[in-house]
Amino acid sequence: MEIYSRAGSVLKKSVLHIFEDGLVGVLSDPYNVGILVFLVVLGIMVCMMNKAGGSAAFGEWAGRHIKTRVGAQLVTVLLGILIFIDDYFNCLTVGSVMRPVTDKHNVSRAKLAYLIDATAAPICIIAPISSWAAAVTGFVEGEDGFGIFIKAIPYNYYALFTIAAMILIVALKVDFGSMAVHEANAAKGDLYTTPDRPYANATEDVIKGRGRVLDLLFPIITLIVCCIIGMLYSGDFFKGVGFVDAFSGSDASVGLMLGSFFALIITIVFYAVRRVLSFNESCSCIPEGFKAMVPAILILTFAWTLKAMTDSLGAKEFVAGLVKRSIGRLVKYSAGSYISGCGIPCFCNRNIVGNIWNSYSYCCKYIFRNEPYNDDYINLSMYGWSCLWRPLFTNI
Repeated sequence: MEIYSRAGSVLKKSVLHIFEDGLVGVLSDPYNVGILVFLVVLGIMVCMMNKAGGSAAFGEWAGRHIKTRVGAQLVTVLLGILIFIDDYFNCLTVGSVMRPVTDKHNVSRAKLAYLIDATAAPICIIAPISSWAAAVTGFVEGEDGFGIFIKAIPYNYYALFTIAAMILIVALKVDFGSMAVHEANAAKGDLYTTPDRPYANATEDVIKGRGRVLDLLFPIITLIVCCIIGMLYSGDFFKGVGFVDAFSGSDASVGLMLGSFFALIITIVFYAVRRVLSFNESCSCIPEGFKAMVPAILILTFAWTLKAMTDSLGAKEFVAGLVKRSIGRLVKYSAGSYISGCGIPCFCNRNIVGNIWNSYSYCCKYIFRNEPYNDDYINLSMYGWSCLWRPLFTNI
């Protein structure tokens, strides 16, 4: 009976720990909540742009000016590069805008999805003003996370090479494997190949005849400008701090949250003045936008929770000790630093922390916490592995 009593006590403590210190704990963290608010606002703005007809107007404009399949795909990549503020915002916007255009030119849905997804994440991870930058810099507590992020951009080979690869694949018409099958079928009129027919009968909730390309461009430009101002505000730029120092010392969560909020207010007023969307119609986009961002919110929430649990189990000390025992002094040199930066997150992804966000956390802070951040070797070790994670690990 004593054994069962102890087992019950341990189970009770474990369950309470998961919820109180894990799930509830991460959701009560102001930094995390700021990022979630930012994501919800992005979802609302995407819904508003679609309903106002801005996305449809841009699609119609592109349809008149784009004459080839290659052109349709290149514009998809270009639009994905321009919308760097968040990968989900990127996918939702580019998908809704370019789907009619690529359908017109018989680009398969598989190719469209690939171009959107393969552009969204890389551009967001090298853009200083983005939700990814906010999440990643937040992992490096007690250090200049934003400054480290900026210095590491040239070494983020996966992101840079993937963007270049997208352009080359489209321009040179290089398709292979299952993608070649999808594209061959699309050229014959079958955009899907598989039995699934996503958005085959989709009808856009658009206020007909009143949307213009400006109704798409204005909210996006406003969002970027407001987020930059929000970042500067959180870094005390308006209190006399220099521009660079304000950026490096900014709170990305606060900056993005405030910037997106004011961008949303400005967009609502803009649509109301143009009589594209009334206030009530804009407000009706709130629940729809929230629903669109539920997957992103769940991924981040469970990733943060998993990180909190692995922290409580001492995973950071285990990984740090493992690196020091297995690699030793080799990490002080360029090759060893790069190898450790590639290998450890790969190990962490599947065996310890299970998620790319958490690998950033351990690689940025815990493994190299006793090493200086003022040379390129540590930047390589932190970001050199980024050329590996996306092809190998698809949990995001």
